[in-house]
Amino acid sequence: DIFLNNQSKSSMDLLRDIGQADQLTSTREENRVLQAKVKELTVRVHELLAENQSLKAEVELYRRECALPTFSKLTLGGNHNDDNIVGGETKGSFIDAMDDEIDD
Repeated sequence: DIFLNNQSKSSMDLLRDIGQADQLTSTREENRVLQAKVKELTVRVHELLAENQSLKAEVELYRRECALPTFSKLTLGGNHNDDNIVGGETKGSFIDAMDDEIDD
């Protein structure tokens, strides 16, 4: 009876140890996969950060270009910010002023 009890206890211990070893192997494999994913995502983050910096520089360049009046608009007497402005007045206000003069 003691022999059977010890033998069944040994088989239970063995099964427990096998289960723990399987769990450890599974956890190690999962860890390996997750570490590879972290490396992949880290590379992607660095790529996106570099692209973001490049786009910020490009936007800043466009902002500077828009802040400077272009030669063609200056020669036409226009304002570089609004195509509806001619000679310092909006086209609408010029037409309104002419209508007022005609009505008077």
